[in-house]
Amino acid sequence: MAEVTVQQTRKRIKIQQPFALLTFVLGLTLMIMGGQEADGPQKTAMMGNGGLTLFGGAVWLLGLRVAKWWFHD
Repeated sequence: MAEVTVQQTRKRIKIQQPFALLTFVLGLTLMIMGGQEADGPQKTAMMGNGGLTLFGGAVWLLGLRVAKWWFHD
């Protein structure tokens, strides 16, 4: 009889992946858009917010990668 392998990664981890990727892409987009603005406080704020969002998305994605490895049965 053939052995069937089923991926048993937790569903909550799988559900979070697209949201973390969307957060990462949003941060990257904000940084690019902020870089195209004229110099001033709006440029600084948009690039700062984009950088924080990008960093948060990257940390979230990395945490999910570790969680997938850690909790995989």
